[in-house]
Amino acid sequence: MKSEQGLEVSITIPKNLLNKLEIVGEGKTPSEAILDVLRNKLSEQELKKSNGVVYTPSELAEYVARKAISYLDTDVNGTLSVLDPACGDGELLNAVSCVCSSIAQLPPILFGVDIDPESVNLASKRLPGTFIGVSNNGLCPHSLPCNEGWDLLGKELGVNSDGFDLIIANPPWGADISSYQELIEKSDFSLRHGQYDTSDLFVEMAYKQLKTGGVFAFIIPDSLFYQERSRLREFLVKKTEIRFIGRFGEGVFPSVNRACAVVICKKKSTSEKHMVECVRISGENRKKLLNGLISFTEAEAKLSHPVPQVRFLNNKDYIFNIDIDESLNSVYSKVLNMPMTCGDYLQGSRGVELSKKGNVTKCSNCGDWSPLPKKEKYICKRCKFLNTVSEDSKCVIIHKHDHGVSRKIIVGEAISRYDLNSDLWIELDKKGINYKKLEVYSGNKIVVRKTGVGISASIDYASCLTNQVVYMFKLKESATDKTFIELFIMILNSRMAFFFVAMTNGEIEWKSHPYLTQNQILSVPAPKLENLSEDSLTRLERYAYELKKVIKSGKPIPEKLDAKVERLVADIYGLDYEDYKFIFMAIEKSQELKSVKALKMIDIDDVFNEGLD
Repeated sequence: MKSEQGLEVSITIPKNLLNKLEIVGEGKTPSEAILDVLRNKLSEQELKKSNGVVYTPSELAEYVARKAISYLDTDVNGTLSVLDPACGDGELLNAVSCVCSSIAQLPPILFGVDIDPESVNLASKRLPGTFIGVSNNGLCPHSLPCNEGWDLLGKELGVNSDGFDLIIANPPWGADISSYQELIEKSDFSLRHGQYDTSDLFVEMAYKQLKTGGVFAFIIPDSLFYQERSRLREFLVKKTEIRFIGRFGEGVFPSVNRACAVVICKKKSTSEKHMVECVRISGENRKKLLNGLISFTEAEAKLSHPVPQVRFLNNKDYIFNIDIDESLNSVYSKVLNMPMTCGDYLQGSRGVELSKKGNVTKCSNCGDWSPLPKKEKYICKRCKFLNTVSEDSKCVIIHKHDHGVSRKIIVGEAISRYDLNSDLWIELDKKGINYKKLEVYSGNKIVVRKTGVGISASIDYASCLTNQVVYMFKLKESATDKTFIELFIMILNSRMAFFFVAMTNGEIEWKSHPYLTQNQILSVPAPKLENLSEDSLTRLERYAYELKKVIKSGKPIPEKLDAKVERLVADIYGLDYEDYKFIFMAIEKSQELKSVKALKMIDIDDVFNEGLD
């Protein structure tokens, strides 16, 4: 085949497209037929992406199906009614069928719903005789609000009015719901407020369509554990008996850079004594899992532990801190029970809404500048004019030298533990760029890198600007003269804080988009300063002075000072040698990243033997 330039081009056609050539190729040249097929394939991929489609690997499907069925009541009368409201090609329903056959249970009636008719057709061929499928929107069937649509769809499917015994799904993640947003708003979803994922809405829909005592099992994004998903966690904790929570990380879905979780719940109230089966598969264990050296069941047997559901209920934001087993709970509780938080002393803000590269573009209509968009065309925020980015309209405003009307700026990668490299400058005269008010940057402030695992923080004593991936924290006006900003850098960079944040949010390994939130920083427990002993205050003042010199010098913190600061933090928080054994154990289990390596420069004996003056 020849390209437009007349060059010979060799194209390898995937086998699964060859059959389509016979259909679309009639009356066309081979090259025209190939291009038509490729266009259709790309259209299918875009449609699947907009619908949040991520197909379930068979090993995960079998594992989730087996777990879910094990939690069903043993006295289920008659046949088992099973629904997958986003069934795709029927992988999960097939797994349910296979598991039921292996345990000699009555054959289940499998109901499948999917927005894609081709997928439903594939599922029908795969599950002959036991499958009843329909192409429809699983959230708002028949273009009706959720409850009305499901009332109608349930009658069409012949489902008992009391609901399904089991609902199992890998629902769409981050699907585009703009075409039926109005129906979502009319559906009275309690989880549609604030930040939510489409998978959250499928969870709530499933709860409504499940019979009392029934079970739902969902494969959902790892964002279940993020602070902004508190509404989903509150829904699960208060309305269901959670039977299983699994955190499996990235790589489970081939070529998908999103971490996944599994949650299995029973529609019933729970007791204060109920224990949730929890498992976290990370590090070497996940490598073995992905390489087929161990199974999900074998990994679970090795790593799972029970956690009381009431703990999640009592946690701030209903955090699912599943990494904390009984052995870690004592030291975690000591930290958690401190009377204050960093948020009582610090106030947070963010810097210039601009990437570290400083690429900007100028509107050809009003002349305002804005960050360079990812796409060639963009709408100006000020005048709403549709622009096309050109070489003439672009420029860079962050440089390695003073560039006229400029000030120094700190970007994320310039920050590491107690270290700061502020060798970049930003132009300040580009109208339209959201620089924020310059007084926001004035004075001493803690700067924390947003992205990454663990806390990387330092202090800026030079009133530098920062960009959007740097959090800034200043002392509140209510803070007393005796409040040292250096105390809070000691706390945030301590091994204690790493342990607390890691155990609270489960961030102990690299993933595609790891990040901290301001709320996570401000939620770190803190002491009541007026309750500190004279000895602690004296040491604090001395170490603050030493730290200030170290940070201003740009040199690494000396190991001796690091040990003394850590021991001060331990004493302030009432933590002893045995407590720090667990803290160092958590550090050891974490992935060997730069922020973690910095914590391993000293060991527990340095803290408790060398950390006193």
